[in-house]
Amino acid sequence: MSHPIAPLSCFQCREKKLKCDRNAPCCGRCQRLAHPCDYPLARKKVTGKRKQVRELEAKLAELESKLNAVHSNNPLWGPIDGEENAVLVMEDIHDSIEDYVFEDPSCSIQTTSSESFSDQHASSGLAKELSNLYFERQSHCSPMIHRFRYMESLSLPPQSQPPLCLQCIIMALGADASDNYGAMATPLYERARAYAKMDESNEGANSISVAHVQCWDLIANYEAQQSMFSKASASFCQSARIAQLLQLHCLDRKSNPSRLDIIEVEEQCRTWWVIFISDRLMCATTGLPAVIYNRDVDTPLPVSDKAFIEGREEETGCLESSLNTNPSNILSELSARVQVAHLVQQSMEHTSFASQVETSPEKASTYWDRHRELDNELSLLLARLPTDLRSHQYARSQSAAAVNAQIHTAIMTLHRTRICLLRAEPRKASTDQSIRHSQERALAGAEEIAHILRMTTDLKTTFKNPILNFSIYLACLVLIEDFLGNDRQQSRDTACFLSSILASVGEKNSVAESLYNQIRDNMMSVGISIPEPQKSQDRQSDIFASKMGQLLTNVAFRLVHKHPLPN
Repeated sequence: MSHPIAPLSCFQCREKKLKCDRNAPCCGRCQRLAHPCDYPLARKKVTGKRKQVRELEAKLAELESKLNAVHSNNPLWGPIDGEENAVLVMEDIHDSIEDYVFEDPSCSIQTTSSESFSDQHASSGLAKELSNLYFERQSHCSPMIHRFRYMESLSLPPQSQPPLCLQCIIMALGADASDNYGAMATPLYERARAYAKMDESNEGANSISVAHVQCWDLIANYEAQQSMFSKASASFCQSARIAQLLQLHCLDRKSNPSRLDIIEVEEQCRTWWVIFISDRLMCATTGLPAVIYNRDVDTPLPVSDKAFIEGREEETGCLESSLNTNPSNILSELSARVQVAHLVQQSMEHTSFASQVETSPEKASTYWDRHRELDNELSLLLARLPTDLRSHQYARSQSAAAVNAQIHTAIMTLHRTRICLLRAEPRKASTDQSIRHSQERALAGAEEIAHILRMTTDLKTTFKNPILNFSIYLACLVLIEDFLGNDRQQSRDTACFLSSILASVGEKNSVAESLYNQIRDNMMSVGISIPEPQKSQDRQSDIFASKMGQLLTNVAFRLVHKHPLPN
């Protein structure tokens, strides 16, 4: 006799997750074990969540509460979501920005109330926009941060994002390069310094990191652009010392105990060499002692920009081997900048020893041997520059303009010093020939500076660097000297062109303004008239007028005043 089949398994089999034959009124298993057998009348509706899901949600809630508790004890972060981190940064600086914006009627950010300002600008979108502006317009000065990885990190949870001090200074530099957000640069910079100092006071495991090295170097860059040279020097020293504490000067790509990926290792390497470049250029332009010595550096030179972006490995040598290698070898872009900074510093330092020529024949011989060596090295370096830094790239590469300007500035400084020393010697045919040779070398450098300016499209960003402003100044002096000595009208016209550029840049740059005032006085003294620019009311007309200003002026600039213009 066949039994009717129930539509659903019985309760006993369902509970034990066993196969039920669904024979009614009692299934075979329950009949064999003498268990009561009941069948459900309908499928049970799921009104709650499964036990496993509930357990996972409870664990997640527990972890979130612990994370918020950690953040609440950290003065930099509160209990916030990852995507709201940039909003917190902007709200944190809102008060300091607000007063500046509302008090400055010329500011391009127009608002009607603090609430509307907060709604419009305190967003992660603005933080990312300012960061993108930095990478597009300012990062060429310090190419040490991987753009795509950094931008992705802004969307991570707070504990996985870069320190707020680094985020703020990157946004400050981005704002400073923009006409629309320029008013936000100073408050962001001040906030970056405050966060960096707060991190130092914590003395925790994360109080210093590669990100803090990058932060202090960028802070120094911003301060130098704003003519705050004393602060810039102190901030740079901070970044250099932290870098040395982290052993960035003796990195080994093959030995990677922290198991960092290729991009992270290369970012550390590039961070060190950016610090090295800053040290060499600061030493060259201020006369202060170097913080970094070649003999202490074992970190390999950086890979190419393309390899860095793609996360590829490349074989690179060390600094000393690259200085002595085959001149036909082509360098990567950042490696070339390392060598340029090193040779510029060596050249500027060498000119400061010019007085030794008059002391003894032995010292004079040593001096001239080193002079020829540096002149040859600078010329060879011009030939070894990678394609991206060659002269035909001036129009689209700010790095190419800066690197070539630095090389030609060093060449002009070497040969102007040589001319001055040779003129002090007894006149003879060989001396006159040497003077003409140096005049031609210096004049070629000055004309190349003018060519750089003619090809450069964004003067405001390119010549934020005080060294480039000095390059224009020195080129003007060389051209004026050529006009007075050889009566070349072209040199006079080019000098006027350069001085007008210096005046234009000086409208918003106190270093350029001060250098223009001096070159204008020099030109007026020899009968070349140029118009007087409008003086800015919010800055000193001559930052080098005070003793502190003279101390902060670079070595080459002081040397120029030892070489009076010919009558």
